[in-house]
This record gives sequence, structure tokens and C-alpha cells, in this order.
Amino acid sequence: MKDKTLKHTTMSYQTFDFSDICLAVANYFANKQKNCIQLTLEEGEKIFGQPFNMVTIDSKGTTNGILILQYEELLDEVAENDHSPLKSGMGIQNTWVCLDMSMLEYCLPKLDEFTGILIYKRVSEQGYKISEYRKAEKMHDYPHPADTLSELLNIQAKRYWWLENYRRTERIIMQEMEDLNL
Repeated sequence: MKDKTLKHTTMSYQTFDFSDICLAVANYFANKQKNCIQLTLEEGEKIFGQPFNMVTIDSKGTTNGILILQYEELLDEVAENDHSPLKSGMGIQNTWVCLDMSMLEYCLPKLDEFTGILIYKRVSEQGYKISEYRKAEKMHDYPHPADTLSELLNIQAKRYWWLENYRRTERIIMQEMEDLNL
């Protein structure tokens, strides 16, 4: 199975840019007045007990956990790690899976009826369109605990400042390269 996953990932890597799909998902939820925070699978597992790539929260405290599938076998890997079925848990009220339409037939039987499904479709070289296939059903009324929200904001702040530092360094290097060409 490892070889199959590696092969599938390598083939998909040519046409799938994870940062572009994350931006499309974040914009989808931002249009619904929800703040989106990107996580690594490990961070999602540590905080929520589920391998979410992203979480959202709105002004009413409603939360969403999102797993973006880069390949359909990722759901099998989640199940192998004792997370089957993908579920909301106490820190997350709604669970979403975002996948390509070609993965739907394989993945649909592996998802419970409460899990929402978002479909991503490439519309340009760097752009994706997100559409709702099935709405997530709210599992409970408990918002994020305050310490969880603080941890999420800390993760978001670290990513923001890392990106700002990267952009600053890139500008400096580009300026130095320009100066050398003059």
C-alpha cells in the first residue's frame, strides 16, 4: 500500500498545489463569515484528536474541522490510525472533508452522514473553486475552550510572522541581485 500511495501522491503532486487549495477553502469559509486557521495534520491530531488541515470559528463560536484530501487513500490512513469515522469531537462542532470529484465514489462510503463534503475543482493554474456537495450537521453546541482558541491563534500568528519574515528576506535578496546587475 505504501508504494501505491507514494505513486498516487507523486502523480497528483504535478497538478495539485496544497497551498492553493487551502487558500480556496479559506476563502470559501471567509465568505460565510468564518475565520480559518491552517494546521498540519499533526497539530490537528494533537489539539482535536482528528487530523484536520484547517479549522474555522465564527463570531457565534461555531467551529468546523476540515480535512483536505490530497489522495483518496488518506481516509484509509486515518482509519488505520484509529480515527474512523472522522468525527467532530468536543472542540469541533462540524466536520468537513474537501476532495476532488474523482475521489467521491471511493470516499463517500467511508464518511458518516454528519460529515460535510466540499468538492474542489481546478479553474486556473493557481485557482480552485470550492462547492458544497453535502452540508455538515452540527454534532453539539460546545464552542472551542478558551485555551484551545489561544493555541490556534498562536499557531496562526507563528505562520503569519514566518511568512512576513520570508517575504522580507526575499525582497532583500531580490534587491541585492538587482544591485549586482547594475
